[in-house]
Amino acid sequence: LMTVTSLAAIGVTIWLTLGALGWDGRRRATALAAVAAVALWAEPVQRALHLGQIEPLLMLLVVWDICQPDRRRWKGIGIGVAAGIKLTPLVFIPYLFLRGKLRQALVVTAAFAATVAIGFAFLPRASVKYWLTGYFLHASNVGDVKSLLNQSVLGLVARSIHSVRHATPFWLVLSAVIVVLGLGAAVVLDRAGRTVAGWLTCELTSLLIFPISWDHHWIWVVP
Repeated sequence: LMTVTSLAAIGVTIWLTLGALGWDGRRRATALAAVAAVALWAEPVQRALHLGQIEPLLMLLVVWDICQPDRRRWKGIGIGVAAGIKLTPLVFIPYLFLRGKLRQALVVTAAFAATVAIGFAFLPRASVKYWLTGYFLHASNVGDVKSLLNQSVLGLVARSIHSVRHATPFWLVLSAVIVVLGLGAAVVLDRAGRTVAGWLTCELTSLLIFPISWDHHWIWVVP
């Protein structure tokens, strides 16, 4: 069921992205088939399907949300829920602020806060440990940061100098630079009318700066 759902999510994500690019009709359907066929050969897609990961569904949730018309009152709620499941979509909050989409940024923030509140309501002990003890700040809690499967900047630096602790200061500096350049480029692309390129640049920025970006997180190569 997870594999079938993930395959469908990948297809719908491609369809929505092509629509946001202005493709329609037979051209859109042909491109969907072509991109989907190539996507199945991509290592992040194969890993996500093999492991039964939730990344395809989160990617669809974010893309569906951001492709909604700006007039939609609750646009942003999908990104906020996705961020509540995995933190990487939080990068869309400063991106939306920089784009002047204040209401959408607030909706994302409120939806994310609601997921955190639900966590405290149903799993108070685990939520206290995760949020209030700084547990979520320690990347090593979810796996080996130096693993080749971690394709983040921290992973790259940690492998280069063979130490996560000594890599952290370099990672923080590099991440600050990447955030400025990445979000700056995303906003410039958006203002130039290249909206899809803008939000994709925003998402790829988050994959670079977060401490853990497993190979299946890079399923964003599909759109």
